[in-house]
Amino acid sequence: MADKQKYAILKSTGRYTQFVCKGTTITFLHGKDLIKYLSVVKWDAGYLVVSCLGKIKKEYEDYIDLSYMIEKLYMDPSSYFDGIDEVRIENA
Repeated sequence: MADKQKYAILKSTGRYTQFVCKGTTITFLHGKDLIKYLSVVKWDAGYLVVSCLGKIKKEYEDYIDLSYMIEKLYMDPSSYFDGIDEVRIENA
């Protein structure tokens, strides 16, 4: 039996951010300034602090509340994020 994937992927494509986890992809619109995500500063079971590269702001921190999005999709955040130890950046 294969080990469960212990990480998720965060990536930006055009004007959209994708959070890929457990075989699902959540896609949402991000701010116009974002060029790409640089690193994950903090992951707290649905809440992300990320370092970003922007057109105007250059390097800045941003905050993403994925728990809120999961709830709006009628999913349980605690079970969805259970077992995810880290989030990795993938730049498309």
